[in-house]
Amino acid sequence: MRRLADTAAHNVLVGQMCFVFFSFVCFALDPEAFWLNAPLSYYGTQLTTIIPAILGIATTVFFLLRGASKIRNKRLKLLQFFLRATALLLLALLFSPYTINYTFWITHMTISFLLLAVVVAGSSHVLFALDKRPLSIFLAFSVLLSGVSVTLCVFQVIHVAALTELLFSSSFNLLFFNTLKDAEAHKLITEEL
Repeated sequence: MRRLADTAAHNVLVGQMCFVFFSFVCFALDPEAFWLNAPLSYYGTQLTTIIPAILGIATTVFFLLRGASKIRNKRLKLLQFFLRATALLLLALLFSPYTINYTFWITHMTISFLLLAVVVAGSSHVLFALDKRPLSIFLAFSVLLSGVSVTLCVFQVIHVAALTELLFSSSFNLLFFNTLKDAEAHKLITEEL
């Protein structure tokens, strides 16, 4: 068994921790935006928070891609795809600042909804094909509910954008972490290459 530090699960967890840490740095640098329901994307468009926002997304992308590259089990190849797709869509969000003009806004919203779809599909795959344990059911349900909440925030139905996006991201990455951790420890899936 490989040490946890050298596994896909560890990289997914570290990526999520970086995302949360840098999100809270942004909240601390611009608390007014947080209380005014600014989405996480907002912080990447402001001079005071652009550096931590870029660092948060860049480190998350790095660790998700690194984690995906560590997956060796044939039954987990679809998880590898979902991690890579999530990382690439996060990177695309970084390069589509929605405040420039309407075209960038449409591009940003399209990428955001693609990311939402990939995360929900990845979580569904984990739940229905790999891991039906109670914690996984709870985390998949949390992904679904927070995904609906993120969508409602976009349309200004509810006003908790940043926290909802953090819950969405955390639920997804913890679901993948839990599944990968146990798969790598041969508790969940034993088929190896």
